[in-house]
Amino acid sequence: MSVFKEGAARTTGTKAWALHVGRLLKTNSLASGISMLAGGTVAGQIVALASVPILSRLYSPADFGVLAVYASLLSSVVVVITLRYETAIAVADSDQMAAQLLALSLAVCLLVSAAVGVIFGLMRDSLSAWTNTPSIRSFIWLLAISGCAAGVYQSFSFWAIRRKSYSRLAATRVTQNVWMAATQIGLGLLRSGPFGLVIGDSLKWAGGSSTLILAAWRKDGHLLKRVRLPGLLEAAREYSKFPLLTAPSSLANSLGQQLPALIIAGFYGPHVAGSFYLVQKILAVPVTFVSRAIGDAYIGEFAQRLREDRQGAERLFGKLSRGLLAAGIIPTVVLVLGGGTLVQWVLGSSWGEAGTYLQVVAVMFLAKFVVNPLSQTLILMQHQGTQLAWDIGRMVFVNVAIFVVAIAHGSPMSAVCVYAITMFIAYVLLYTVCKTVFRRNSVPVTTRLVDEQSNHDGESRTYVQVI
Repeated sequence: MSVFKEGAARTTGTKAWALHVGRLLKTNSLASGISMLAGGTVAGQIVALASVPILSRLYSPADFGVLAVYASLLSSVVVVITLRYETAIAVADSDQMAAQLLALSLAVCLLVSAAVGVIFGLMRDSLSAWTNTPSIRSFIWLLAISGCAAGVYQSFSFWAIRRKSYSRLAATRVTQNVWMAATQIGLGLLRSGPFGLVIGDSLKWAGGSSTLILAAWRKDGHLLKRVRLPGLLEAAREYSKFPLLTAPSSLANSLGQQLPALIIAGFYGPHVAGSFYLVQKILAVPVTFVSRAIGDAYIGEFAQRLREDRQGAERLFGKLSRGLLAAGIIPTVVLVLGGGTLVQWVLGSSWGEAGTYLQVVAVMFLAKFVVNPLSQTLILMQHQGTQLAWDIGRMVFVNVAIFVVAIAHGSPMSAVCVYAITMFIAYVLLYTVCKTVFRRNSVPVTTRLVDEQSNHDGESRTYVQVI
């Protein structure tokens, strides 16, 4: 977090806010780890973003449309591939229980992956027809393999977090994107079509998992060797809230973000879906950075203030949201006014439609930029039910609206506009609900619950391709 310099104290606006956030990070005991993980995430995102101008000239919007469908299906699978048992690894009471949870996560991952393979295999013709992408049939078999690889990576990532192996974990985030970009560019030069994009997206997990697995075995193999079936059953019972509560919420959250691409592909074809997907991929970079770096710092500071000074927690929420809004306004105005020209210049003349989409969704991404880092507020205040209701409500509201426009034969631009408007409303509603909870909630929050949710939800945002 070297951007937070003392010299900023003499400035105003976003620089003053940056100094404030820097101070928050200094008060967080995990500051160095957060900075390292955020640095790895940002470096990985930069690698992915730097490859986009090359990929956009090697692949067509329709090729990216196939990737959009594949990535949406995979993202929906990944969030429940371990039934969220992996998130309990970091908060287990003992190292041996954490080892049991790691083994349990891997076992569940294998079982769910097998089930995914069978279900999607039986549905491959239907999925191909529903998403209007015939070539997706050729890649259905990869979903189970990629989902399993992602589950393994997630499980060992939480083990690395427990062991505070932040530098190794950060390195894997860079390696993943290097593998993906190199594979996609290499196969693109061979004119492989969507195959190159999908294979690259799938192989990236191999770039991270092997490093974490070897490190865990070398350092903690003695714990893993003591794992037994009774211990797995005990871990499953003790942490049953994760598959029962966290997994459904994670799935609803993921579907709320992934279904729009599938609906757009199904009604308007892979060309429109590809333009829509690439715009979201580009705009996801700043949101990902802020959610990882600022969001993690916010969780630690907010949890402490919530225990000691509830009014201080509310002031922190308001001050950080205003700072994020101030930081995002100018870039948003630039994108709204000149995004179309900028996209064609960066991606090439065949991506003019994507430039128009970027201008339409820019304001929605500003709302996401502000709200995403603060999105764990309800969880930290023990309003998990409210958070789940919002996740389900957004999923239904956004996707039904797009579906209605599509079946009414609205244009692709109409569907994207409705997506942007409904998502904007959803984020504003979440912010409003958080403010309302502050005014009404006076129940003290227990330290243990706050600590558990801080560990779990701070990391749960790592996947998913913000999109």
